[in-house]
Amino acid sequence: MKKKIIPVRRDLKVNLPEDRVCDWHYDGGHVTHFFNALSLLFPAGERFFMDSVRKFRDHADDPELKKAVLGFIGQEAMHTREHMDYNEMLERAGLPANELDQFTWKLLDRVSKVLPKRMLLGGTIALEHYTAVLGDMILRHPDKLANAMPEYVTMWRWHALEETEHKAVAYDVWEATSRSKDEDYFNRVTAMVIATAILWPVLGYFHLRLVMADPKLKGKRISGYKSLAKFLFGKNSPFPSIVPETLKFFRRDFHPWDDDNEELLAEMDVILKRVAEQSRQAVAAGDAANAPGVSAAPAAA
Repeated sequence: MKKKIIPVRRDLKVNLPEDRVCDWHYDGGHVTHFFNALSLLFPAGERFFMDSVRKFRDHADDPELKKAVLGFIGQEAMHTREHMDYNEMLERAGLPANELDQFTWKLLDRVSKVLPKRMLLGGTIALEHYTAVLGDMILRHPDKLANAMPEYVTMWRWHALEETEHKAVAYDVWEATSRSKDEDYFNRVTAMVIATAILWPVLGYFHLRLVMADPKLKGKRISGYKSLAKFLFGKNSPFPSIVPETLKFFRRDFHPWDDDNEELLAEMDVILKRVAEQSRQAVAAGDAANAPGVSAAPAAA
């Protein structure tokens, strides 16, 4: 393993303004729904990650790695909880969030029944690479969320930080339980091809469904894609770099910490202080029941 960063389970709760769930990014509803579509993938996706890693953790001998796995599972569990709440807000706004969430659960359930568990772990490290790349973009390019409500910015940057913190855990479990380097390389790249073929069409489909269902976008459902295209592919946009970053995964000597961005994790203290201050303000305003909060605790298996 190139690095031994032990992920910390943080029980963070951000009080997202529900009335703005469809337009929290001021670049428009189409940009907002790009992130909302990502959110719909996370509950089932992160449960898939946790289950895939659990099946192999007892075969790893390194006690530090086992500790990292517990942190990984703890973080993913918190992400799942928060995105389930986020997605319920989308459902209450009249969007087909529950239907799309169930689509993801059923899709991953079918995949889990068809593919061997080693390939499922391969799919996990492939998708964890995508979340790490996207997380790095969010952290390195704060301008992409500059025109957004601060509570949603906090939510997405916290998620990006923890995806960065645990980005190598599933991969290290993969390497620690390897029996054949050649066979594992083949399985790893095959898993990335399968994951890519599933991820982007599903994300595009989810985005389209959200846009079509959002009454606020009536009359600009097609034209609004110009703002999304500008956001994703406009001048100085980091998103086109997803392609070369993905291709790095196909190197035989690839490791997630080849991109050493550990310095970005220093922002975690800022995020925790911000949520604590939001909590104090909510309590002072007499809204203790909806106050955000955060605590760090040992992860449960």
